[in-house]
Amino acid sequence: MSSIQNDMDYLSFRPRIRLTAFCNRSCSYCFAKDYLSARDKNDEIDLASMEKILRQCQDEKIQCIGWQGGEPTLHSNIHSIINLHKKYGIKAMVFTNGIISKDTIIALSDIVEAVLVNCNEPTTYKGDELTNLFDNIKLMQKLYGKERVAIGINIYSDKMDTSFILEYALKTAINEVRIDITRPSPSNENMFIDYSDIQRTFEEAKKIHKLLLGNGVEYVHFDCPFPLCAIGEENVSYLRNYINSDLGHGQCSTALDITPNSNIASCFCSIQFKDIGIDTFNSLTHAWLFIKYLEDEMKWSINTKDSCENCSNRENRLCQGGCLGYKPGINNVFDRKMLLSKQDLFEKSNIVSSLYILYKTNDFKKCYEVAGLYLKDNKYKNNAAIKEIFILSAIRLHMVHLYKDDIIKMVQNSFYPSLDALLYASVLSETNSLDLSIEIAELGLMLDKNLTAYRLHYFLYEAYKQKNQTTKSSINLVSYYKYLPDINKKRLREMRR
Repeated sequence: MSSIQNDMDYLSFRPRIRLTAFCNRSCSYCFAKDYLSARDKNDEIDLASMEKILRQCQDEKIQCIGWQGGEPTLHSNIHSIINLHKKYGIKAMVFTNGIISKDTIIALSDIVEAVLVNCNEPTTYKGDELTNLFDNIKLMQKLYGKERVAIGINIYSDKMDTSFILEYALKTAINEVRIDITRPSPSNENMFIDYSDIQRTFEEAKKIHKLLLGNGVEYVHFDCPFPLCAIGEENVSYLRNYINSDLGHGQCSTALDITPNSNIASCFCSIQFKDIGIDTFNSLTHAWLFIKYLEDEMKWSINTKDSCENCSNRENRLCQGGCLGYKPGINNVFDRKMLLSKQDLFEKSNIVSSLYILYKTNDFKKCYEVAGLYLKDNKYKNNAAIKEIFILSAIRLHMVHLYKDDIIKMVQNSFYPSLDALLYASVLSETNSLDLSIEIAELGLMLDKNLTAYRLHYFLYEAYKQKNQTTKSSINLVSYYKYLPDINKKRLREMRR
């Protein structure tokens, strides 16, 4: 039986490498403005460091990394970097402004997973740059496939004329457009949407979103989270239908960025790390989890506004209060001295990351044994991440009969019951525990009828179909289409053409 959630994907992440610290554009709203202005204009990652990162990705079963900058394709040894990707079998998600050489576009063909081309108003391009941009987008679609190329717009004012993005989409016959509002850089010196203007700006974003959809662009989506109270309940519903992740309307996912000098970073709007090398950590997964745990503390303990304190969306971890860049104190520098004060998080992220890697490399027996030892330690016996990977390993080892009650408790105690239920149900079905997988999926639906409920309905449609229970299978298929976000419905129609 196929599954719409994979446990390996659930435990995965995509590191982003800042190949360069320079750019051939100067966007007034760029939230990397502080980072770029503080770096040497020729700063770029060296080939030895790049190869080391790609080797680590291979060892940790990370199949794709992001390319960022600056403008990453301006790296002086870009073809050598492409060859390193081929050597280690690692794909690239490329974030670019599209003003790049055709030779580079062609060379990227073998490694591209996807490309996002950031676009600006026509008046910001000089000479034949705009014509070249259109030609490059068309060439990318021809070489990589239309489904792998998207263009994006960043709205930096509620008075901004955003209609140009429709013109660009029609001229390039693009299928996907990403829409976002600009977020504050650490210094707040870029052009960004003030918190008080978020609702008005979202209304403008929604207008261009509808315009694009109405003119035949198949996949138009928002990206980063919004403070839900700031946009209103009607807009929250709209946002949930057109965001590119199940929880993305209210919270962001953690990024591990690696700078040209091999230091760790997160999103440009988030925690500002200083002089903490990636080598400080035992793996890329260790670094990512450390940042994740640190950001989780700030997401849910630092209120963006006073009204967040008693908000049920914050208490249920459905809304972090908008971009982390709006939170007070989020941009304080986090240096090695502060790292020493977070040794508990450092140790916890090291333990969990080592278990993740064991699991992803299919060493389920060792993962189960090591996780079990930690759970016997009073310090870690209540750690949900260790317990989760322990149970998943037990399921893979066909020991589920020992842990049925634990699975039920994990789902019942989760902030996101439907997500956790889907995870356990998927692994259970893959290990021939179909009846229990159905029980867990039904439990997830009972506890959480929103968010990812549609995924559970699809799972149950397939599960009951396998058991020849046609009526229950059909009911869940109908419910799947009923609750499926509009953005996914459009993708389904596109795939069936």
